[in-house]
Amino acid sequence: MTQSPRPSRQAPGIHHKAVGDILVTALNDGMFEGSFSMLAAFETGMAEQMHRARFRAIPPKLAVNSFLVQTADRTILVDSGCGGVFGPALGRLTGNLAALGIKPADVDT
Repeated sequence: MTQSPRPSRQAPGIHHKAVGDILVTALNDGMFEGSFSMLAAFETGMAEQMHRARFRAIPPKLAVNSFLVQTADRTILVDSGCGGVFGPALGRLTGNLAALGIKPADVDT
């Protein structure tokens, strides 16, 4: 049996939702490792215990998402992601925009 080649990069993280005449697209910028102090207003030990009980990663991995809102006359980007500020697993937003055929210069708001 021939094994399929492994992908060299992640497929674009894109999800569309129409709201009337407006198209809202969630775009993933990537993931970063956070800390429980960023996520919850309760004791770190309890947060770790809850994550372990649900087989979740410690430290927690957090998705960073942005939203592209397209109207008849506007292309709006809500949040521009993190770039590489929080690590190498981020900075996917520009590539995900490109997968939609959108250049950063196409965003007007």
